[in-house]
Amino acid sequence: MLEQDSISGSICRTLCVAVRHKCVRALLASTKDCLHNLIDTLRPIEADNQIFARTQATLLLGYLLNDTSASDTLWWELKKNNSNLLFEMLLQFMESDDIELQSTAMFCLTQLAQSIRKENKHTFIDNVRSGNVGSSDCQPEYIVEELCKILMEIFKEHLEKKNFLTRQDDTWSSLCSCMASLLSVSPRSRMYAVHRQFPRVLNLALQAFRDKLSLQGKPVDVIRNANSEPILNNLYWVLTLANSSMLDCAPCKECFSEDVTSHNKLWPWYMMTEPLRDTIMHLLLTFTNDNPKGWSAMCACVSGHSLASEVCALVSREASRPRASHLLPLALRVLTHCTPNQHCRSLILKTDVISCACKLRARNNDSYTEAWYKLCEALSRHADGASALINVLSSPTLRPIPRPLLTSLAHAAHHQRLAFLQSPDLLEVLSGSLLTGDTSEIVSASRAVWALAANNHRAKLVLRSSGITTAVQTTMQRLQRSNDVAAQRALQLLTYTYNILQT
Repeated sequence: MLEQDSISGSICRTLCVAVRHKCVRALLASTKDCLHNLIDTLRPIEADNQIFARTQATLLLGYLLNDTSASDTLWWELKKNNSNLLFEMLLQFMESDDIELQSTAMFCLTQLAQSIRKENKHTFIDNVRSGNVGSSDCQPEYIVEELCKILMEIFKEHLEKKNFLTRQDDTWSSLCSCMASLLSVSPRSRMYAVHRQFPRVLNLALQAFRDKLSLQGKPVDVIRNANSEPILNNLYWVLTLANSSMLDCAPCKECFSEDVTSHNKLWPWYMMTEPLRDTIMHLLLTFTNDNPKGWSAMCACVSGHSLASEVCALVSREASRPRASHLLPLALRVLTHCTPNQHCRSLILKTDVISCACKLRARNNDSYTEAWYKLCEALSRHADGASALINVLSSPTLRPIPRPLLTSLAHAAHHQRLAFLQSPDLLEVLSGSLLTGDTSEIVSASRAVWALAANNHRAKLVLRSSGITTAVQTTMQRLQRSNDVAAQRALQLLTYTYNILQT
């Protein structure tokens, strides 16, 4: 048996080298007998002489999971046999004091989680029961909770040692990558992490980075070599982990909302490298999505700055560049999430964010304007935002007024009727959209006319004199000849609007 394990381990070790080539990986993944036999060997270690063979087999599986057919076969086998032996073995590896076993388990679990993300198999892994259910309230009932628990314990150990603050720590990046991959695909593990107050642990890690980097004071050599600065690379992994823990997890977002001061202090460092800039924007996008407490936290002022004001400044910088980066639409989407909060909205309107699209349009750059249209629509749902939008639309650089803004104009007409009626350009946009627009544009224009005319005799007179009533009547006649369902619904709305204009 000892000789057999040694031979098996040596074969797997040799294949681990060869399988890094795509063609070899595809060949092994398509050899079903080989893959089935490999999966059968992945079970908890019962004797020391099995360690080498299990370690190499686990590494080989991790490499093979990059191939879709291999991951499909693995998950099919696990579901068919309702087996949790592979997960118990990974848990056994991570509970070991052997660094090599821990790193092997983390590598394989990372690849497993990433294959789940591609194949959408999180339902299965979330419902694999643990074999070690105890009486304690915190004792995990499911295998993902056990994996999450041991990973959190390892993370806390690294946090106490603080090696990640002084040098490039490969173990730290492997650990964070593994946890981020698991949390991103397992809703159950995210809820368990909140139960064990892991968001607070992550905040402690961010505070440690903040304190360490504050002492450095952005020396010139750090700025020049930021992309290869170890501490910034380690910070990237914490942000990635924090983002994964908040995905579709409201309780986790609320935990992070309690303290965002570290992000305010770390913001200048976030802006130093492209990975950090990209990661912090994705984190804020997740954090602000349907999170009222997060919107308030975005306005929290530290040393004269808030996260909302920093994002606004980022939008202005990106829009002013000859060629804006992908950060611009991300930043605009973050601000769009925050518009229901009055304080956030006030910060946005005090800056030139809402007028930045004028700069992009003047340079014929339409690749980022869709995100701006959505921000305008979100702002126009409120009186102050609608007023600001109408002021921006008076700019010559927005001539002709873009049709995608019609939905925003419909909201603005409801809040800023007088300003709307005093603008011949806006009324011309409504008339033109009714006569030549597609169905969705006709609906938006009709909604705007209805909002202007409802219960206001003077507005009806202005709309009639501007030709809106004639445009409505002409459009109704055109839609009556269409059998399209959407067109018929638009016709109903137009008919209702026309009756209001005539009364």
